[in-house]
Amino acid sequence: MPSIIAHRGASAVAPENTLSAFRMARDVGADGFETDVQLTRDGVPVIAHNYSIDAVSDGSGLISEMTYAQLRGYDFGSWFGEGFRGERIATLLECLDAGKDYKVVNIELKAPADRSVPYAAPVADAIASSGFAGNVIVSSFDHSLLREVKDSHPEIRVGILVPPYMPATERILAACFPEEKGLDSVTVDDVTLPDDMSAIEGLGIRADDPRQAMTEFGRGIGAIYPGLPAGEVLELRRRQADLCSYVREIGFKVDFVHCHFSSCLNDPDLIGRLRSMGIGVNVWTPDSAEELRALIPQGPDGIITDRPDILRDLLSRTVPRE
Repeated sequence: MPSIIAHRGASAVAPENTLSAFRMARDVGADGFETDVQLTRDGVPVIAHNYSIDAVSDGSGLISEMTYAQLRGYDFGSWFGEGFRGERIATLLECLDAGKDYKVVNIELKAPADRSVPYAAPVADAIASSGFAGNVIVSSFDHSLLREVKDSHPEIRVGILVPPYMPATERILAACFPEEKGLDSVTVDDVTLPDDMSAIEGLGIRADDPRQAMTEFGRGIGAIYPGLPAGEVLELRRRQADLCSYVREIGFKVDFVHCHFSSCLNDPDLIGRLRSMGIGVNVWTPDSAEELRALIPQGPDGIITDRPDILRDLLSRTVPRE
């Protein structure tokens, strides 16, 4: 049976990526949790999804430009509810300690803006020295970071995060963004609107200010592939469309593939092919009962979801869990 992995902790009932959310994950039916790690200005790995603290605290600014002591001065809980007022940003070591009795803790590495600052190594060192490395999976869309983890600590399990291959997205990238400029740094002046605006339907691009929305769309994809221009992003996404071939050629040991759940629904044999190569599969982030019902028979190793309660209920009806 798949492990139930709470996305950003018990984020439906506690502020995401906090110690409260991690400790409450079991209460909502999870076997473990997924979270994200950033590096402070003074090199402390801390837990946060975004590069800034604006959306999840009473402060503002980039984590990479603040010290750990500065970050500890902000409240990371009251935005969610008064009962969490005073929640502080968690360190990676605090997170690992909170997850020591769980089956799995998934730590996602976010592509750093400044590539000159060591990032993967201190995170891997902290995991290796925690005593809890055996229940940790380190994942990232930036696979070069996972190579660094394996180079320094081959015993740490890694999972390559891959976005779904969407032909509409590929067409927009090819037609509307400069081929040579880093996609994560495009401006509104770089964007070419498509002749047929219906081409952007379904991509979440606002119609009221399509040029700005297209810029944000491009930068969002660029954050997954830092520094790469649209042409190289397209080539990489084409290679990743055949996940088995991509993994064979990646050049380091991959323990898991973390793919969007739609990739498995669109290719029901994907999990079996990867498993025949000795690679596990954890999927993200199906949340509806319909999506979860469709995935369970495919037998992924883990399901990362915002609704572990629904998944737990569905699994309990299928086969009693240990």
